[in-house]
Amino acid sequence: MRSGSRGDHVHAGVRASRYRHAGFTYLMLLAALAIAGTGVAAVGERWTAAAQRERERELIFRGEQIRTAIERYRDALPEAQALPTSLDELLVDRRSTPPRHHLRRAYPDPFTQQLDWVLLRDGQGGLLGVHSSAPVRARGRGPKGALATGQRVSDWRFVAHAGTAAPTDAAQQYRGGTAFTPTPDKETE
Repeated sequence: MRSGSRGDHVHAGVRASRYRHAGFTYLMLLAALAIAGTGVAAVGERWTAAAQRERERELIFRGEQIRTAIERYRDALPEAQALPTSLDELLVDRRSTPPRHHLRRAYPDPFTQQLDWVLLRDGQGGLLGVHSSAPVRARGRGPKGALATGQRVSDWRFVAHAGTAAPTDAAQQYRGGTAFTPTPDKETE
């Protein structure tokens, strides 16, 4: 047989067909990987948003617990109308016998996982309330069910309601008439 016979052409055509199929399979594999990657990214984004909304709900719960504990501390001895000076005084109130516990435990900020709350004080150093130190933008609903998307969670103030005594000017500044007052966003991004 000669080297350019018809059998060689058939084998060359089969080989070329295999290479064309291999290239098509490779392109299909790349397309499938791109689609799967997009799906994983979308699931990751939803999971991140859900996790942040859960931290926001936990921030509201913990902030309200601290706010309520401040009110209980203040109202525990109506004649004194004193505010605590630290969060530790909410854990163990030694002003009476037996000691009272207005706050079950020291709650860390759910965004920072530390006890780094920003303490809001009156003119005499009394603790009026707290807010988070995290500069994270909210994705869900804030305290009182208000839509808070775009606000910083650090703008959410948890301030004790006025007791039987007249509220101080500092309390009015922080409260704005409610336990939670969002401050307007001062920066536009």
